[in-house]
Amino acid sequence: MLWAVYEKCPVFGGKVVSANLDEIKAMPGVRYAFTVDSDAKDLLGLMPGVAIVADSWWQARTRAHEAAGHLERGARPRSRAASRFAARAAELSTQPPVVHAARRRRRRRRAPARRI
Repeated sequence: MLWAVYEKCPVFGGKVVSANLDEIKAMPGVRYAFTVDSDAKDLLGLMPGVAIVADSWWQARTRAHEAAGHLERGARPRSRAASRFAARAAELSTQPPVVHAARRRRRRRRAPARRI
């Protein structure tokens, strides 16, 4: 039985910059090591990343973790995304809270417990 681990790029739109696949293939227990390159524009297909097939799950996982260090973080800097999130959070914090219909219903009160 063989075990496979797929490590995708942590950021949408990121790519595999480089991978030391020859070194990983030479390690004990590793059968196959390859990159997945995809131009997927949605989340329906495999995103770019690294796949490792090995004799045990632990060998595959540790080798994939080593190879994942060479994945690109994406085209946009993180600061821009963080600033957009902060601006949207500030905008939403000024709006009144939304109360859903399920929350509007009053809970039934329990009858008081009888003392014995």
